[in-house]
Amino acid sequence: MTDDLDYQNLAHTVRERRMELGLTISAVAETADMSKITYKKVEDARPIRPVNYAKIDKALRLAPGSCRAALEGASAVAVVGPEVRTLTVTPEVAARDAITSAAIATSGSLTAAEIRELSDRILEELKDRGVLG
Repeated sequence: MTDDLDYQNLAHTVRERRMELGLTISAVAETADMSKITYKKVEDARPIRPVNYAKIDKALRLAPGSCRAALEGASAVAVVGPEVRTLTVTPEVAARDAITSAAIATSGSLTAAEIRELSDRILEELKDRGVLG
């Protein structure tokens, strides 16, 4: 039953951990192999499919089961040691994140598909100009 789960606690936990690692929402979503929209739901304290919580644990270098524990009200989440690979944000991911955020902030009428198309076109133009590799 989802009524007993603490989505606010999970949102706070993952947002703080993401910021501590210096990662963007896009970088975590890409590493967790999920859409940015799906990951953003977690930071917005909304439910997602249970299978995705383990992916977030791994992407944020949290101990397995940490997201579930946070949903159940745990106040501290153990961090996995250095044997987990370090996450990096590519310039393309950072640019796509900035474009998406700007499109959402300036136009309430664009659909997700239109934002993706706009982002793809801008990234292609930046590559053509040699700004992105």
